[in-house]
Amino acid sequence: MDEISEKDRLAKNKEFATRANHKSAKIYDAELHKTIEKELKQGWMFPLPLDYISTLKHGELAPVGMDEL
Repeated sequence: MDEISEKDRLAKNKEFATRANHKSAKIYDAELHKTIEKELKQGWMFPLPLDYISTLKHGELAPVGMDEL
């Protein structure tokens, strides 16, 4: 996997912050919250304020969504 340039990383973060999560996150809101709660308890993800990403070296945003059930 190739490293992303700093310029591209920042542009991608800005794009994702503007666009927000996938539409499926709203459609399957309850299911998504259950999945996120499970991952939080297992330590696989943790919530951070959106503006915190800019303080993390190499930090990248990733929109969330759900596959159809």
